[in-house]
Amino acid sequence: MLHPRRLHPAMPQRPYSIPGSLLCALVTVVIGLLARSVAGLPPEIPVTVLISFAILGVPFGYWLPIARAKFVGGNMWALPSQTLLMPRFLVCLIATMTIGAAIGGGVLGIVLDYRYLILGLGYMLFSAAFTYSALRRFLHHPLTEFVMPLPFPFPSRGRM
Repeated sequence: MLHPRRLHPAMPQRPYSIPGSLLCALVTVVIGLLARSVAGLPPEIPVTVLISFAILGVPFGYWLPIARAKFVGGNMWALPSQTLLMPRFLVCLIATMTIGAAIGGGVLGIVLDYRYLILGLGYMLFSAAFTYSALRRFLHHPLTEFVMPLPFPFPSRGRM
């Protein structure tokens, strides 16, 4: 039997946008080709960079979509204990941009320099963990989660 808080399993909401990811990848490639920013990269990127992405980036990427506001703010904010830190549109934006950066890094690694490929693999590890965690979060209906209100003024919150 389907849990009442879950959406239909055949219709989960994707936590990313495919056209947005491709646009972000295109922007990454254009910036990499126009800026000739290969000189800004270290002469040799060791494999330890990729290992550090795996050790630090993957757990952080998994935790970020499901982060609770109490963990970050402690008792500073008067919010319920189950309040999520990021709203769904921000989770979608981050997932879309990291997937695009991973694709763009892969393309730049093939076209320009292999060092971009190593950075693209690091982005791919982060975005895979982030997207998996966001997908698990998006299996629940949006009305069942309470998100921290945005600190921005009008019009995003409807008041000045």
